[in-house]
Amino acid sequence: MKFRKKLCRHVVATWDSHYIPYQRLKALLKLAKYNNQQPSPDFYTSFVEAIIANTAFSLHRRSVLQHEEEQLEKQWNIGAHAKHHSHLIYLNWLTLREALIELSWFYRVNHEAMNRISIKLARFAQASSPELEDYRSIIRGRCAEHEQAYIKCVNQLDRIQARVATYQNNYSASWVYRCNIDQDYGVVADIMKSGHGQTPLHFCATYGIINLCKHVLSNISLVEESILLRDEAGFTPLHVTVTHGHVEVTKLLLSAMDRQPTLVPDDLLHIALRRGDDTMVKLLVTRLVGLKYKSNSGESCLYIAAQLGREDYLRLLLPLVDSDFVDIAESACQWTPLFIGCVEGHSSTVRLLLDAGADTTRLDYLGWTAQENAAFRGHMPIVEMLSTLNATPRPRYYLPRNDPQFSSGARVDVSPRLAHVVLNLGSLQEGSPAKSSALDLPGISGHGLVLSISTSESTLSIERVMPLFDDPVDDTLVFVVKHPAEAAIVFDVRKKGAERNDSGALIGTGVAFLYIQTPCLGVRHGTLMREQTVPILCKDSLRLLGTITFSFLIVRPYYQLGYPSPSAMYLGAPSSVQLVGHRGLGQNSRNRFLQLGENTIESFLAARNQGATFVEASFRFACYSYSFRTDVQLTKDLIPILFHDYSLSESGTDVAIHDVTLDQFMHVARIQSPQCNPPAVDGSLENQTAYSDIHIHRPRSRSVTMVHERGAEDVKDRIKHTVDYRKKGFKPNTRRDFVQDTFATLEDALCNVPVDIGFDMEIKYPRIHEALEAGIAPVSIEINIFVDTVLDGIARFGGGRKIILSSFTPEICILLAIKQKSYPVLFITNAGKRPLSDKEKRAGSLQVAARFAKQWGLAGIVVAADSLVMCPRLIEFVKSQGLICGSYNGLNNEPANVQIQVKAGIDLIVTDRVGLISQTLKGLGA
Repeated sequence: MKFRKKLCRHVVATWDSHYIPYQRLKALLKLAKYNNQQPSPDFYTSFVEAIIANTAFSLHRRSVLQHEEEQLEKQWNIGAHAKHHSHLIYLNWLTLREALIELSWFYRVNHEAMNRISIKLARFAQASSPELEDYRSIIRGRCAEHEQAYIKCVNQLDRIQARVATYQNNYSASWVYRCNIDQDYGVVADIMKSGHGQTPLHFCATYGIINLCKHVLSNISLVEESILLRDEAGFTPLHVTVTHGHVEVTKLLLSAMDRQPTLVPDDLLHIALRRGDDTMVKLLVTRLVGLKYKSNSGESCLYIAAQLGREDYLRLLLPLVDSDFVDIAESACQWTPLFIGCVEGHSSTVRLLLDAGADTTRLDYLGWTAQENAAFRGHMPIVEMLSTLNATPRPRYYLPRNDPQFSSGARVDVSPRLAHVVLNLGSLQEGSPAKSSALDLPGISGHGLVLSISTSESTLSIERVMPLFDDPVDDTLVFVVKHPAEAAIVFDVRKKGAERNDSGALIGTGVAFLYIQTPCLGVRHGTLMREQTVPILCKDSLRLLGTITFSFLIVRPYYQLGYPSPSAMYLGAPSSVQLVGHRGLGQNSRNRFLQLGENTIESFLAARNQGATFVEASFRFACYSYSFRTDVQLTKDLIPILFHDYSLSESGTDVAIHDVTLDQFMHVARIQSPQCNPPAVDGSLENQTAYSDIHIHRPRSRSVTMVHERGAEDVKDRIKHTVDYRKKGFKPNTRRDFVQDTFATLEDALCNVPVDIGFDMEIKYPRIHEALEAGIAPVSIEINIFVDTVLDGIARFGGGRKIILSSFTPEICILLAIKQKSYPVLFITNAGKRPLSDKEKRAGSLQVAARFAKQWGLAGIVVAADSLVMCPRLIEFVKSQGLICGSYNGLNNEPANVQIQVKAGIDLIVTDRVGLISQTLKGLGA
């Protein structure tokens, strides 16, 4: 998903028209998919023509650089010339190396763009016709030719690198400049004769040699023509000096153009903006260069500034452009500067554009608003900013599309009866202390290399072309292993072979043992840090070449719950909305009335009696059924319990739940109860009493003295110094703050709560930020033992009950999806919730959450309600992907917010106000 950003970072602005139009081709494919259509013949024509033009340009450019290499070799082999102008020749070798690196990136970026478009194209059900098959054959052939040309370019770059390395023993950049080359005017004649495609002005612009540049300008008659003369790469001296950031040379050349300022290339400002060269940008803007220029893809200077999030650039540009220029859209997605600011999540630039009068009602090529694009990507401050404007369109409930495209199951091929290693290159945590890049190899060139990943058990490998472009979230590798406790991952860096089946020469290797941390934690425990950084050593000298960072998960086999249950059928029924009581009758809070203790049997039974009935609404026929969500954790002796917080503050310490036994856990509840008045409630149907939000009917009260309340007082005094209490100011299910009931195990709930009550079991496995916030170490019960124990309990006591499995932890969702097929799995995500302390990339937005759910064949996602209330059409998008869409948080306690979501087609509502929201749902049909 981040390829667009990487593409922009490596694009040579002067070559803009020669790149594969990735964004436009991707938009055409997405639009066809959106409308349930096949790509049109025009798409194939555009793709083929783009590949042909791209290949022709790159081949021409490479032939020029090959000629330059030959000329430099001849100059070096002429003894007298090499002796007197060795420093000049060295500079020319450096220039050639820079040009080849530029061309290598051009090849690599376009090769990646071709592959990505080809993969997206292959996902369509291929229509059959001779014409289309011819196009596909041409595309495959051209892509293969492009790959071979890329390898040849890299081979030339390797030769030049070797040549430069031999000179570096005698020269350095500082030495060259100490030669006062800018005073050696005689060098100009040599440059003119070199024949490598550049003029003296190009040379001056490349190295910022101001005095030499003045001398050249003073000795030519056609000044403007010389400044505008393009070399073989399409660069004028002005392009070269702006690209290299030589402000003084740029000033000199622009001053020489004062008589014909309209001839100054308009794209110079775009180059400076892309480079982030503040001084150059100010110079060009001051001279009004390129303010109204639009790139080949229709991008304006305002668009680039908004895309980069440069508030200072926008403040500089906005006063100098017409008001209608603010809403100029690029051609691929019809995104204006406001759209791209929303997409990238740059709040300050969005605010400036809004103040400048940017149109918030405009729609892009898919019919989405800027606000919906921001909400889709999890940029909630921008969504809230746009919601406060009167010009923002009223909530839309239906996206402009045809029939939904349902998911075809998991994209990852796994088996519950086999062990697997799930691996992602790079970190899955934003702001991770590890390298931001998956691959950090400063000791070797990145081009023309292949990263081969395999396990110690098999020679079968998965390859990735370097430099890497894949986002770790999107690129998941799965390996089958027989002995996970002994599993090791092998990383080989190889030279890319000339032939498809050529594995290439080995350059370096790294090996990672996955269970290396286990002995110090014990058999039952595992670390929450599933990320390693491995050194890559040279195969010959064993010197350090660099490092590779990866994230991993070991999946052990499980042999129960292999067949679908009725739960998998009723959840996605098109005529039903599931009303889910949060932690029973609602989570405990300081801001509410008298409450039953959360995650208790008493709370579950009370919630059942506030369940909704069938309602016929005016806009659709809807069935509102009821279940409740409960939080499941494990104690030290591996007993599943119902408890939300990760630490047992009632003990007076911040001890983790997984470090206390069941007896210790239950004792904390018992000491709060009045003596001789056990709080347990009979769960049989005959003994159920009615509950409401206002009146709570309990067994007849007994006269209680301070002696009977001593236990509750001790607990309240004990928890005051714990992390959890200091953060919230209370502790759920504590006597005197709430109607306290005894803690419960999973077995208690499954056996004592009537079977007609559905369970939404949130599997509470700590994430890294939660462990740190709770004051506990980043260690827990080993994740496979954790999941297997919970599933064993469900298999034994679940019976025919309707059960949903859900979790905030992506690894838990992966394990649940692989190990069992009986119950639907939902991924709960913070996407859109503020403040966003969770740095998990797979939970950062509705966009990545939906992709993650589809990748692993999950039933759906449950997101914070904020984004769905403000942009309800996103509900339909999620459902169009074949996913269940649910929501949670405090907004769902307000009837108006629930009505918006139900009208948009929400499948599941999690709320604390069960009775109130149940009545709201009934009232929709009144």
